[in-house]
Amino acid sequence: KKERNMKRKRKSSKQKKNFFVEGMLFLGSHFKRFENATNESMLLRKDTEKSWYNWGGSIGVGMYLKPNIYVSTHLEYLQQKDLFSFSKDGISRMIVDYDPETGEQLSANTVSGSWTSSGEISRTLIDGSINVGYMFGSKGGRNKWQFGVEPALLYNLSLLSEGKVMLAQDDIRRLEDEALYQSSLGLGYQLHVVATKEMQNGLLLNVKPFYRSYIDQWSSNNADALSIPTLGL
Repeated sequence: KKERNMKRKRKSSKQKKNFFVEGMLFLGSHFKRFENATNESMLLRKDTEKSWYNWGGSIGVGMYLKPNIYVSTHLEYLQQKDLFSFSKDGISRMIVDYDPETGEQLSANTVSGSWTSSGEISRTLIDGSINVGYMFGSKGGRNKWQFGVEPALLYNLSLLSEGKVMLAQDDIRRLEDEALYQSSLGLGYQLHVVATKEMQNGLLLNVKPFYRSYIDQWSSNNADALSIPTLGL
């Protein structure tokens, strides 16, 4: 009888482990750092590219190992936005008109003005993550906040860059045509500060400010060291 009771207790304890599904949307900012901006192209990029904002979302599944400890895995989508802006004054050009029949020059005029080019730059990342969460204290019950931390190990599966880029003076190109960024960043890390509140029907409201970075640099050229840490909520 004792052995049967022990088996029943062990079985019931396994059944108490709770699985969950989590979906998140986030918005934030990033900080582009040209760590070796000594050559002309990197200096031009530093002057013409400005960090703007980032947005994204994730979906994941997890399991509570204990009431205040859980593990989860996520698939995450993040898009970073920059602004591209270049302006040059004092540009002069000569416009010559020819007679289409004789080919003779009809007139020649010098036109002065400025050249302005602007647009958006986007970097789209797809990541997989493994997260471990720890909540401080015991659950406070419905409509009460509980706080914790959630570190995560990231692996970047894909990095796609689009938009304008200046590689030399007056030479504006498209990122889609230039291999300036790596196609995958590999390993990274992320840290969430968690605030959670239990709602109705077993739903939880989670607020998760986070910091994210990658171990490898973003540039495909090792001489052009570039890192882009991300903050979000």
